[in-house]
Amino acid sequence: MLQRIQSIFLLLASGGILSLLSNSLQLIAIDGDKGGAGKLLRDGALTMNEDVVLMSVGIAAALVFLVAIFLYKNRPVQLKVVITAVVLTILMIVLAAYDVFSNLNGMGGAISIVPTLGGFIPILTVLFGLFALRFIKKDEKLVRSMNRLR
Repeated sequence: MLQRIQSIFLLLASGGILSLLSNSLQLIAIDGDKGGAGKLLRDGALTMNEDVVLMSVGIAAALVFLVAIFLYKNRPVQLKVVITAVVLTILMIVLAAYDVFSNLNGMGGAISIVPTLGGFIPILTVLFGLFALRFIKKDEKLVRSMNRLR
C-alpha cells in the first residue's frame, strides 16, 4: 500500500492540509494599516481556523486524500476520489482568496499582501494530488496491458 509512489504523494497532500490547522501557519499576511479590515484580517493574517467554511473544506480535502490511500485495490475509484480531493483543495484556495479580498475592501491606505509558507502549502497539495493522479493512471495502464497479454 505505501510502497506505491502515489500513496506517498497522497500522504504528503493530506499532511500538508492538516498542517494548516496549526495557528502558527498563516495562509496570507497583510502589511499596512488594518483599521478598516474585516473581522478575519484584524490581526493582519488569515489562518484556516478563523473561517469555519474554509476549515471544513480543508479537513474534508485532507480526509478524502487519506481515504484515497486505502483504495489502492480499486484504481478507477481511487482516481475519482483523488480528483474530488484536488477539486476540494482548489475550492479551499478560492475560498481563502475570497476571504482576503472581501475583507480588504474596507481597508484604505497602503496595503501589501505578504506571501507566507502557509500560502504555498495548498498549491503544493494540488501538485501532490496531480502527481498521484499521474501515477495512478500509469498503474492502471500497466495493469490493462498485462491483462491483454493473458
